[in-house]
Amino acid sequence: MAQSGNSGVPVWRAVVLLGAAGTAAGLIGQIPVLGLVAGLVGIVGVVGLLIAQRTPARPAHPTASDRPAPARPPGRPARRWVWVGAAVVVAAAAVLLLVRPWQDDKPAKPQAAAVPLGFYGVQDVTPGACAAGATAPQYTTADGTGCLTVAADGGFTVRQLDEVQAQDQSDQGNGWAVSVTFAGQDTARFTDLTKQVSALPEPRNQLAIVQGTRVLSNPTVLEPLTGGTAVITTQMDQAEAQALASELGAR
Repeated sequence: MAQSGNSGVPVWRAVVLLGAAGTAAGLIGQIPVLGLVAGLVGIVGVVGLLIAQRTPARPAHPTASDRPAPARPPGRPARRWVWVGAAVVVAAAAVLLLVRPWQDDKPAKPQAAAVPLGFYGVQDVTPGACAAGATAPQYTTADGTGCLTVAADGGFTVRQLDEVQAQDQSDQGNGWAVSVTFAGQDTARFTDLTKQVSALPEPRNQLAIVQGTRVLSNPTVLEPLTGGTAVITTQMDQAEAQALASELGAR
C-alpha cells in the first residue's frame, strides 16, 4: 500500500522561513517588537516541523500494484539538524534585539557649556537685591531676596562637564533641578571647595553656583561632597531645567 507525504512539513517550513525573515528585518531595522515576535514564530515553526517530520505519513488509497512505499531517502536526520540550527540562529537574533549590546545606555557626553559655570564660596549675604549695575563678586540670589558677595579665591569655573541631566525632584519639594557631574581634575576641585566651605560658619558655609551674571543656586554645604556631582535646585519648571541643561552642554 502506498503512503502519501506528510502535508504539514511544507507548512511548518514556511513558518520557519517567515520567522527568520521577520527576525532579520527587525534586526536590520532595529525594530525590537518585530524581531522578537518573528523570533517566537520561527521557534514555534521549528518545533512544529520536527513534530511533523516524526509523524508517520498517512496511508494513501491502495493502488492496483499495491507496492510498498519507497524507503525514506537518506539524509533526512541531517536535514532536521539544519532546521534546529535555524531555530538557534533565530533565537540568538531575538536575544540580540532584546539586549542590544551595540547601544550604550550612558548619556552622550555633554558639549562645552555656552557660558562657563562658576563655583565660589560665599563671603557675605545682605538682605535685598544687589544695587543696580552690581558686578562680580556681587550677585543677587535667584529668588531676589539677598545679595551675595563671593570669594574668588578657592573657587573655579568649568566649561566641560562629564554629564548634565535635568531631573524632576518634585517629590523632594525642589521642582525640577539640573544635575552636573564633573570631569577630570574638576572633581577634586569641587571636593576641596566644599570641604573648605562646610567648615565655615553661616552664612559663609554657602556655595554660590554662578553662570555669567546670575546666581543659579546658593546651597548650604554641611559636609564635603566627594561624589563629583552637584545638583542645581532653584524651583525651576521642566522647560527651565531643560533649557539650563542645554546651556550647560546637555545633548
